[in-house]
Amino acid sequence: MWRRAARYLSILRKLCAAGPASALSAAPLALVIGSHLVTAGGVAWSQTPPVPAVDDDIETIEVRGDRVRESNLTPIPDHGIDLDDRPLRFETVGDLIAELPGIALVRRGGLGASQFVSIRGADFDQTVVLIDDVPLTGPDRGAIDFSLLPLDGIGRIEVFKGSAPIRYGAGAIGGVIRLVPKVADDNAFTVLGTVGAFDTQQARVEVETGIGGLSVLAAGGGLRAENNFTYIDDNATFADPSDDREVERENAAIEQGNGFTSVSWEDGPHRLALLGMVVHQARGLPGPATVVSRQSDQRRTQLFASLGYRLRLDGSLPTDAFATVAVGLDRDRIRDPFGRIGLGREDTQDEFFSVDGRSGIFVDVLPWWTLGTTAFYRHDDIRPNNRFATPGDQPSSRNLLVIAGESLLFVDLGPVALSLRTSLSGQFTTARLTRSRLQATELREIDDSTANVRVEGRAQFDRWTVSAHLSSGSRLPTTIQLFGNRDTIVANTELVPETSLSLDVGAAYSASFRAWSLDAEVRLFWLNVRDIIVPRRTSRNTIAFQNEREGQARGLEVWAALDLGPAMKSGTALTLLDATFDNSGFDRNQPLRAPIRLFQRFVSSYPLEQLEAFLEIDHRSGFFADAANQVEQAAYTVVNVGLRATSEPDGLSLAVSVRNLFDELGLDLLAFPRPGRSYEVSIQWKHPL
Repeated sequence: MWRRAARYLSILRKLCAAGPASALSAAPLALVIGSHLVTAGGVAWSQTPPVPAVDDDIETIEVRGDRVRESNLTPIPDHGIDLDDRPLRFETVGDLIAELPGIALVRRGGLGASQFVSIRGADFDQTVVLIDDVPLTGPDRGAIDFSLLPLDGIGRIEVFKGSAPIRYGAGAIGGVIRLVPKVADDNAFTVLGTVGAFDTQQARVEVETGIGGLSVLAAGGGLRAENNFTYIDDNATFADPSDDREVERENAAIEQGNGFTSVSWEDGPHRLALLGMVVHQARGLPGPATVVSRQSDQRRTQLFASLGYRLRLDGSLPTDAFATVAVGLDRDRIRDPFGRIGLGREDTQDEFFSVDGRSGIFVDVLPWWTLGTTAFYRHDDIRPNNRFATPGDQPSSRNLLVIAGESLLFVDLGPVALSLRTSLSGQFTTARLTRSRLQATELREIDDSTANVRVEGRAQFDRWTVSAHLSSGSRLPTTIQLFGNRDTIVANTELVPETSLSLDVGAAYSASFRAWSLDAEVRLFWLNVRDIIVPRRTSRNTIAFQNEREGQARGLEVWAALDLGPAMKSGTALTLLDATFDNSGFDRNQPLRAPIRLFQRFVSSYPLEQLEAFLEIDHRSGFFADAANQVEQAAYTVVNVGLRATSEPDGLSLAVSVRNLFDELGLDLLAFPRPGRSYEVSIQWKHPL
């Protein structure tokens, strides 16, 4: 298949060399190539063209119409969520992006419990999270726990579905989520306090100031909650409601503190930016409802810091160049004295340390042609739980090098604006484990390389934007999956990377009619992933990871924002998903993937501008909870309501919200209970300095 792809790519290169018109004629050819490769077997994901900006609480989507000549340095995402006008309540990054079409959030309990995100049916560990331009974690950390991503200091969240342009790291399978730090554009002090059900308290403080070209922002906060809620326990017999009973969830308390700093200095074409983040979370681990643990707990600490430089030059050859270096530390400690939540790991402490360096340069070679190249290098050390090893053991490590090139073409044909972006990237990795046993040194090592391609074509005319994306992606096996954790996970150095091919096509529409406006988008998508890495239990009560054959997802996304004047707005996100995979030779539905998801929000500030009310309806159809498709979770609907009053002269805002309005008691969702009705009361004060 790759020889065939290389032959097609050479044709595309020749067309690009012939000039803009010939290059843009390659867009439909790229779609033909995509369908041909799909028939041959491959992988899936891609970007959707955003719809014009709308000032509402659903999300702020940037229009591609007026910015078809987007910069390679700052590509426009599929969705952009601005945080300024969000309801005043406790939310994580996962809570926000779960309101977008094509994105599913799985929670393992109440407030502070683990959250994992699936984009268009992809696995949870196939999502990449960036802080500014740098990945928060490397390929060895596995799935991102979104409960550890606070919003303090973050001004915007950008989502790229499938692979992203090389500026943000090409080759992703599920998608890329970018946390954009807030830029201090005002001299102000902001404080927020929240109290809520289940003995929940939250406090946040933010200070921003700017002097000349220097901008400084510091933010921090804390959260605590007892989380002792009552839920309906089905007694592990979901088909027999006669033995259901009310049970109180215990050992689910959480305490979390976090801080964020952003300092930037800009002088003409030069810009320096320094970022720093720390998160510490301590929480109880009650375990699944079927095996309750009252003594287990977990402590997580994440540290992240980066320093970046950007140079932007005008002239005969306009140029954007950047260089960034970052360091990260992640410490995860679990205490489970009675072995209730795992496989007998009584006390573990996993540590991850990373150094990340990346650089790139983008040049406008011609008025209609931009070329760019990037190079990323990352080193990850991992020291997992090591019950049987000697004190002299060295950590496992991985070195990852990614080199990518990209071409961006533009042409205007009267009322139609066309663009074509093509990129090719290669990643090269080495991973090794050195450990001492019986006074001997054992070395395990693995080398691997993968190549990925991305093609994106777009046409804009009048109020319409039509686009298509074809991309391949890959995810490396982690060092724990390759070498085990020297305790409960068995090594398998024969693992190969997961690879994917994705395709999506869609259309966006934007129109204004006197007092009201409409922005809408419809996309069809398809994703195929091969060599999926899955855990398998062994006869010795341990786990070994293996490559399965393949899985695929296909579906439809619909997004719409309706503005009925300044006093009433509505937003809709609908996802239809069919996600299956080869489970030991049988075609099964992928677990935790709801075939239908509908999120609807209504916002009204009538009759008073200072008083805003909202209503949210979140519906999920029934879905399977296990890989064998034996346990099905029933459909459920969540209704949230809220009210916010604002006094602009005083800088005061007061908000009240109720979640799960019609569900007094919680439910046992996949053996991880979730709370029912809850409330939050928040007050915010912003004062100029």
